[in-house]
Amino acid sequence: MATKYIYKDEMSRISTPVSDMETMIPPLTGYNEKAWDKKHIHYKDSQKITSLLIDSDINACNILENMLNYHCPYVTITGKLNSVDQAKTWIDTKSLDLVFFGIGTEQKNEFSALKKTGNTNFEVIYITEKEYLNVATLQQNVFGYLRKPIQEIQLLNVVKDVQQKIIQQKDRIKKSKELLENTFRIGSQKDIIGIPTLEGYEFLPIENIICCQGMQKCTKLITNNESNLISSYNIGEFVKLLQPFGFFSTHKSFLINLSKIRKYYKEGSIIMNSGHHIPLARRRKELFLQSIKRDLKFPIIPR
Repeated sequence: MATKYIYKDEMSRISTPVSDMETMIPPLTGYNEKAWDKKHIHYKDSQKITSLLIDSDINACNILENMLNYHCPYVTITGKLNSVDQAKTWIDTKSLDLVFFGIGTEQKNEFSALKKTGNTNFEVIYITEKEYLNVATLQQNVFGYLRKPIQEIQLLNVVKDVQQKIIQQKDRIKKSKELLENTFRIGSQKDIIGIPTLEGYEFLPIENIICCQGMQKCTKLITNNESNLISSYNIGEFVKLLQPFGFFSTHKSFLINLSKIRKYYKEGSIIMNSGHHIPLARRRKELFLQSIKRDLKFPIIPR
């Protein structure tokens, strides 16, 4: 059977999912076909990026998946969703580098709000049928956009650029983590931690940290001396580093020092010695009480 090709001007009219057809996308004119053949090219783990596709049109998702698999083999697609509601649960539990977002204009604000909360350290590329997007759409939280029908060269350019940015971010985090781990080894007896900040590093005893709050691509640390530190580390990195020192993650955006708790309310909130109110996720309540009993040896009397 002869190979069937699908060209970009036909893609918007395809009603059958691409995965169900014997299809492939031909290599770009002017590019060496072998260079885009996954059998002939190997990518280091540091070059690979994980992505999520969100589009209310499942056919559009399938087409984009097919194009990425062929032209951008360093992009690993971890899921395909058709609503922001599905994305909320997915993003809470998965590690992502990049989201392709192709849902209608009415849901763009909802997704932007979602990206501003919790540990959502990923880049976003909008996919739109409009020729131009409102300038506000591309502010702060969006790396770029693609217009349907997606042109192969347009896809390659934007994905190459975002890959470079993601690799640079991962490299910075890796170097900061190595420095922090060395700090732990050197100062483990005194429990000193080096906090990466915009200016450099600030060193302080771990016992001085009351809680950490995850913000957009950074973390705010509240300390005993009533000064707040803003670190370039995301909240997930602090969870890994501080949990062995008696810290507990009460919520996707909060990490607390268990020895600094003043009050616990069973409806789902905690008050720290500093007076800060910290939310406790319902699914974390039982584990929180177990941690208090185990780590602090507080007697928990059943009501």
